[in-house]
Amino acid sequence: MLKRIIAGTCFLLVLFIGINSHAEEWVEPETWTGVVTDVREGDTIIAEKDGHLELIRLYGVACPQSSQPFGPLARALTDKLIQDKMVTVVEKGVFGASTKFAMVYTE
Repeated sequence: MLKRIIAGTCFLLVLFIGINSHAEEWVEPETWTGVVTDVREGDTIIAEKDGHLELIRLYGVACPQSSQPFGPLARALTDKLIQDKMVTVVEKGVFGASTKFAMVYTE
């Protein structure tokens, strides 16, 4: 019984620390519109924002890479859905040096 109480207390402490450690880092997500100029993979696109190109990974989407089975099909489907279309981008974060995670909506 004591082990459960200690484990439960540790879990709540870790949860509390985790929530509070990100409180200062919260930044309102940037929302913008642009045109999709290229589809790199089924889950990676390039969109034009204010005259320059942004590399975007689609938030919440995981597709096989082009070299993997069904990768070319995933890329072709994404291409068919949003290539050369106006989209609304809601940035969720940054991956690596310059790739942005974002939710992307078609007009």
